[in-house]
Amino acid sequence: MNNPKVGDLVVCETRSAVWSYHLRVIGGEGFKPGGGYINALCGRAMGWDTRIPLATYGKKGNTSSTWCEACLNEAKTKGLIP
Repeated sequence: MNNPKVGDLVVCETRSAVWSYHLRVIGGEGFKPGGGYINALCGRAMGWDTRIPLATYGKKGNTSSTWCEACLNEAKTKGLIP
C-alpha cells in the first residue's frame, strides 16, 4: 500500500489492548500510523491508522480480532466499498 492520501478509506485501530479494527476516511489531518486524535466512520475515537489491506477487513486471522460492523455498513452506505 502506498501512503494513503486524503479521501482514502483505511483500517484503523482502537487504543485498547485488543485488536479492535474500524474504518475511516482520511481527512486533512492525514494518515496517522503513529497515532493521533482520529474518529472511525462509526464515530468511535481511534488510536492510529494501519496498513491492513481493505480486502481483509472482517476476515478472521487473529482469533481475538474484532471488526466493527457499524463502520462496514457506513462505508457501504456511502459507496466507499461494494
